[in-house]
Amino acid sequence: MTAGPGGEFTVDSDSPFALALIAAREATDRSALDQAYLWAVELADAESAELRTALAAEHVSRLRGLGDSSAALTWCADYLSRYGTQPKLVLLRAETNVGRGDYRTVGRDAAEARQGGLDAADHALLCRLEGLAARQEGRYERARERLRSARKAYAALGNTAAEAVLAEDLRLLALTEGRPVVLRLAGGTRSPQDRLGRAEELRIAGRYEEALAELAPALAGPLDAALRYFYLEARVRLLRLVRADEEAAAALPELYAAAEASARPEENIIAAQRFAGGDRFPVELLAAGEHWLFRVRWLIRNDRLAEAEQSLSSGAENAEWNLAMAEFLLATARHSGNAAVAGQAVAHSRDCLDAAEVSPVLRIAAWRVQGHAYLELDPGLHRERVVRALARAHRAEEELAARQPSDAVRLRMLHAAATEFDEQIQWAAEQGDRVDDLVAVAIEAARGAAILPQLDWGVTRALPAPGDRVGARRWIRRAVRGLPRDQWIWLLHSGPDTLHSVLIGRTWRGVSTQYYSVGCQRTRLISTIDALAGCWRNRGARRLAEAPPGSTELDRLLPELEQLLGLPGRPELPAHVRRITVVAGGELAEIPFGLLRYGESAAMLGRRYALSTLPCLAARAPLHRRSRTQRGLRPKDMLVLHGPNLPDQPVTPAATIKGRVVLDGARATATELRAALAARAYRVVRVDSHGDYSGDPANAAMLLAEGRVSPAQCQDLDLSRTGTIALGVCESAMGKRIGRDEHLGFVRVALAAGASAVLAARWETVDLLATRTIDRFERLLRRYPRDVALFRAQRELDSPGQHPTRWAALSLCGDTGFQTRRGPLLRWLTRITQPEPTTGAQR
Repeated sequence: MTAGPGGEFTVDSDSPFALALIAAREATDRSALDQAYLWAVELADAESAELRTALAAEHVSRLRGLGDSSAALTWCADYLSRYGTQPKLVLLRAETNVGRGDYRTVGRDAAEARQGGLDAADHALLCRLEGLAARQEGRYERARERLRSARKAYAALGNTAAEAVLAEDLRLLALTEGRPVVLRLAGGTRSPQDRLGRAEELRIAGRYEEALAELAPALAGPLDAALRYFYLEARVRLLRLVRADEEAAAALPELYAAAEASARPEENIIAAQRFAGGDRFPVELLAAGEHWLFRVRWLIRNDRLAEAEQSLSSGAENAEWNLAMAEFLLATARHSGNAAVAGQAVAHSRDCLDAAEVSPVLRIAAWRVQGHAYLELDPGLHRERVVRALARAHRAEEELAARQPSDAVRLRMLHAAATEFDEQIQWAAEQGDRVDDLVAVAIEAARGAAILPQLDWGVTRALPAPGDRVGARRWIRRAVRGLPRDQWIWLLHSGPDTLHSVLIGRTWRGVSTQYYSVGCQRTRLISTIDALAGCWRNRGARRLAEAPPGSTELDRLLPELEQLLGLPGRPELPAHVRRITVVAGGELAEIPFGLLRYGESAAMLGRRYALSTLPCLAARAPLHRRSRTQRGLRPKDMLVLHGPNLPDQPVTPAATIKGRVVLDGARATATELRAALAARAYRVVRVDSHGDYSGDPANAAMLLAEGRVSPAQCQDLDLSRTGTIALGVCESAMGKRIGRDEHLGFVRVALAAGASAVLAARWETVDLLATRTIDRFERLLRRYPRDVALFRAQRELDSPGQHPTRWAALSLCGDTGFQTRRGPLLRWLTRITQPEPTTGAQR
């Protein structure tokens, strides 16, 4: 007796048929296996058509089990051409195609199988295949009904193994719909098909990194050519989803080669090309899956609205259909300018979000399309709704990133995800001509949100509504009122794939704004900035200071960063500009702008312009008003806190200024500094001490007599009467990033405590050079504004033969106005003497 997919049959053990069957089942060589099964099928044909079909089905199933779906389909076609339509083989062909990711033949094969008559087992398999195809098309109600029918049919047959498979199919369907499902545990030996299904399950659940790990073992070994294509396709898709774009691009040639070797080379090559274009096929489309929604949304993105509308007219009204309809109506509103159509888009996005089960990727897309639809309706009237919708989309992306186990992948996904500010800046940039003012206001909205309330200046920014060109122009004019003509503001913001910058200054014609944008992947920009910062971390700054100019890794990275920022080839600033104030948040705040080159000039910005920074443009005027009440440079108005020495690393003493107060020795503590500031007004405060950063912003500290003092321990200092605080502490300008664009460190704490301007070091400095620079800065304050005083001090101590990181470490944040009370004539007549010589070592 023998058993096969068609049932049980009694066979004489000495017959030729029995020998052929034994040879087929024991064959290990593929050629021998195929010949033995063909011999057995031909012998069975003389006995019974049912036995012949059962053995043909067994042959095809063996090939599928060996991972050779292409050969399985070939033998299916051979047997069907030899013996005519056989429902079992037709369904087996459909099942093989489904296993290869081809669902388009299910309907045709189902109709052909029904014509030949179905038994109970065939009917159960047919129901399952129709359910899987319906799931792929996004017809979830139909899919659920067919899969439940299949499970019921297998239960009636007592096939518990098939019931378990159907349970997994129904669970994956629930996961696709966004319903909560407990994922199955991985483990044990699994077939390549099982691994591919598990990876798909993890992808739908948003666990992209785990899905990649599921694919790796099978890709490392031999795979059926057709199955290998689907493995590689899944891998490249997942790489795009975790924003590993460079790795995904490197994998494309292998994917194209696999597509050419697959069963449907022309179609699969076209499908593989989706992963090459980030613009035509963005990540939000690739995350949705393979059903009809992908095609509809792709048509909308490519302005083929008539075809998209025709497809939408035949779709089922579920969450995905509502999302596609919302995107279609939003695109229609943008083309027609009809705000009422945008209102319909809002309604459909709400219907999508109100559905009982919505997957994370659809929820993100629905919130985003709703925010943009409100922008099309009336950005002034719906301003809060715009921000709320786009912020919810970004929070959902943050939750999706949090599902990945490794920090590197999570951060990369977060950096590549558009925040509500990114969306509004990009929207402003797309509003036709003369968008300079609109983009400037949108960038300003992304800056200073956390620090402004803490500074207690009693003012609000009162930013105009998005799209309000007149209001944006009026706001910018008010923000730069009183700005010296030789000083310009440089606003920067990095989006997921675009770097936006606006230059603002005053000319004889009035206020000038110039907007520039350049394509720039934020993930790549951040990796370059991190690599740049790594050059001076962990005592790297000492090695840089001793190296010849142009010989270090930092010198190699600077041109790359300049290209990413789009600085080469930029038009030069007007000739009257001598000073630049940079407003840059987030990762851009860590850029050493003084070391960069702008336009065609070979000179660094720090050698051409007096540079300073601000947390946001709105902070300029209040800080300047504050500084007017904090002016003064008399010795008795100056305070120095001289920290303790470290072994073999003395702190270089400041130049002697008779009459100023010095806290040194045991008095060099935060407590003594706090008491001194409370006792009287010190217009200039200077802290000379060792600092520590150690590559971790959370551990930033200065070393005083009582030990390590963190920024948090300095928050209660009263600097409300202090105009300038100079932190001669290594790496004191470094801080822990909070929120999305700001840093918590000594600079921020000093501004919040009442100071108008803070001078601090970005990295570890040469003690003698830093001390002399600050000494000279104090003297130059008698005659020049703060930023010009720092610029001149750095230029006097700059040497072409030494690495520029020696002088570029010190930076000024805050008000750039005068510290002295003297008028123009007295400032001009002031004699500026050189500081007394000092000695010291590196710290």
